[in-house]
Formats: sequence, structure tokens, C-alpha cells
Amino acid sequence: MKERFTRLLAPIADPRVATVFEAVALPVLMMTFGAWISPEDPLFVRSGFPWAWLAPLLLALRYGPIAGLGAAGVLLAGWFVLVGLHGSQVLPKLYFLGGLMMTMLAGEFASVWRARLGRAEATQDYLDRRLDSLTRTHYLLRLSHESLEQDLLSRPVSMRDALVGLRELVAGLEDTHQGTLPAADKLLKLTVQFCQVEHAAVVPVSDGGLQPEAASFLGTAFMLDAADPLIRHALEHGELSHVASQTAEHREDSRYLVVAPVTDAAHGLRALLVIEALPFLSLQEDNLQVLNLMLGYYADSIAMSALVAPLQAAWPACPAPFALELQRLHRLKCESGVPSALVAMVFPASDLPEDLPMWMLRQQRSLDVTWMISNAAGEPRCLLAILPLAPDAAVEGYLARIERWLAGNYDSDLAGLGIHSRVWHLGQEAPPDLLARILETCDVAAEARLPRTPV
Repeated sequence: MKERFTRLLAPIADPRVATVFEAVALPVLMMTFGAWISPEDPLFVRSGFPWAWLAPLLLALRYGPIAGLGAAGVLLAGWFVLVGLHGSQVLPKLYFLGGLMMTMLAGEFASVWRARLGRAEATQDYLDRRLDSLTRTHYLLRLSHESLEQDLLSRPVSMRDALVGLRELVAGLEDTHQGTLPAADKLLKLTVQFCQVEHAAVVPVSDGGLQPEAASFLGTAFMLDAADPLIRHALEHGELSHVASQTAEHREDSRYLVVAPVTDAAHGLRALLVIEALPFLSLQEDNLQVLNLMLGYYADSIAMSALVAPLQAAWPACPAPFALELQRLHRLKCESGVPSALVAMVFPASDLPEDLPMWMLRQQRSLDVTWMISNAAGEPRCLLAILPLAPDAAVEGYLARIERWLAGNYDSDLAGLGIHSRVWHLGQEAPPDLLARILETCDVAAEARLPRTPV
């Protein structure tokens, strides 16, 4: 119903063609209506309200000042056609000037609020992705605890082992070059260990269709039928389907047991896991949820490795979450103008309380992402904190909160303790260049090149 109503309001898909069409059609429709009910005054110049100007006003509110100006031009041309060429009336200058001013004001109002709405939508999209990532992580941890408590006797391994296996798999993705689905064969082996899968395949998806020639198989290769009802349902709806599912149509005609999408946090469908053989007792809700979450974790890791690889190649000590957040917020700033900042705290080589760097690390907001840079001896040298969605006022508040705590506990401030703070705004230069400049400025480039400590 909603889609039909949207098609009725906007039947033309291309927004540029729709704008030009409506900018011409709507004023012509208003003038036709005026000529029908008031032939002597089709533009309502002498009436109590200039009804014809509703067309440019609506177009300016919907598309901006340019569309409204175009519609006003159509009204002016219509006046010459309907009145100016067939009578002795003088062009009503104040009528058109007032209508034009009203249209331009409405168009400017619409432009400002569309820009604000775009920034708000971009911010909400970023927060939704972070929330989705946190939700998946939380659910994985909850399943891990439930598995340890309830399924320890029936399962030879726990969800904790599954997480460890996935992390070991993910750790090697950035150095793996196997096309669009790196380490797919290792993922299939993990599904055997934790989900009792016997015979399956991971099939890449491109432009909404399968790529069987690039598939990875568990066991002997089998035929992949793109017209299978479970595969069609997974491609159309982006959700896991199986032979016992109530949502998939004609599921009884499928030759497969389970078809699960490999979908990342940005809702991008990368591949399908097609299971042909699975133990009967393993086709139950808990096992399918574990399988779905493992695939989501794997897809997120593929997307993340492509973003963090350039930064970690230059700075091996850089944590993957920090590199990923730096890339995300740079893109958010460039596309939507939403500001974010990076604060650096450089610690002195001596005369610093031992617990102070760790306390400063714990003072981050829930959205903040940090990187504590240490030297080869493990001594903290610099703390980098990314403050997402943080304008200048938020950065000042962050620094003021630290200053107040230092004043209350050490009777000093950052400068008094020898801690130098610097602030950079994201989006002004590419993340690799920005990070290189930050590390050089803070004199910790050598420490950032040290190998990452395994977690």
C-alpha cells in the first residue's frame, strides 16, 4: 500500500526528470484550472489570493528554489500567452515580484532543512550501524554464556571456542587474497565444528545473482540451482530460510536444507551459505542462530579488513576498531558534513603517576574509540581518542572534564603534569595522511610501527 502511494505521488523514478516535468506541468495545470473557472483572470491577479502561485510555492518546498524559479517562469510565460498577447493589460509587476519573493523564501527554507535532514539521516545511519554491530556482539556473548551453562554436556565445544575460532580466522583476512570471499574454506570448516554442517557451499553474490564458478565447497561439489525456492527467498528477503521455515514459499520443493545470507552490518549481501546435508537434530533454532551470527561476524570482518588494511599496513600497531572508525568518520564528514574529532594526549617520559594513563583511557564516552600507544617496554607514550559526532563544544567538554578530575585528584592540570594535548578534525585529509601527520607530530611514529600485541 505504501509503495503504491509513493508511486502515485512520484511516478517518475529519475528525480531530475521529475523536477523538470513537475515544474512545467503543475503551473500549466493551475493556469488551465484558472482559465476554466475565471477566463477573464486566469492567473487570479485581481482576486483576493494569488492561487496560481501555489504551484511554484509547492515546487520550491519540495525541490528547492531552482524548481520554484522555473515554475515562476512558466507562470510568467503563461501570462503573456493567456493575457498579454490578447489584451491591453499591463504586466502586474508587483504581483509577480511578490510571488517570486515568496517562492524563493520557501525554496531557501526547503534547502536548509533538506541539508539538515541529510546530516541527521547520515548521523542516524552511522549510529544504526554501530548499534547493529554492538547488538551482534552482545548477542554472541549472551549465546556464549548460555552455551556454557546449558549445552556443555551435549556440545563438545562452546560459543567461546567459536568466537576464538572466528577471531583467528578474521585475523588473517587482511593478508589473504582469494577474491571477494577470503578464507571461505576455513569458514566452512568452522561451521562443521560448531554447527555440525556436513555438506555445504559458500557462493558469492554479485548484482543480485549467484556466482557458482567462484563457490567454495565443503565435501564434494554439488549443483547450485539459482531457481531453488530457498535460494530465491534468501536473495529477495536477505534472511535465513530452511525447509521447516514458514515464510519461504514452495520450500518443500527445495533440494537444500538451509540457505543463509552472508550479510554485513551495512546490509550488503556478499554471499549465500547453501547447506545440502545437516544432521536432523541440528536443524533447530539455536543452531541456526549461531550459524547466522557466525556468518554476520565473518561478513563484517571482510568489510572491515578492506578499510583497515591500508592503515595497518603502514602502522602495524594500529588496532582494527580504531582504523575502521577513522575511515568511517572521514567518509561521514565528507558525505554529510557531520563533524568528528581526534584528541591526542602525549605523556612525558618520566614523572607521571603510573595509573594516570589508564584512568584517562577509561574516561571515554560509549561511542569513543581509543588507541593507547606504548613503547617496546610497554610504557604508555600517547593516547589517541576518536570522538565521533563531536563538534568543537564536545571536544572542549571532553578536555574540561579531564582537567577537572586532574585538579581534584592531583591539584594540577594537563600542562602541569607535562601532558600535551592536540586536537584534529576528521575529514580534512585522507585517513592515512592524517594519521601519519598525527603520529609524527606526537613523536610516536616509531612505536606505531611495532607489531600488534595479540589479543
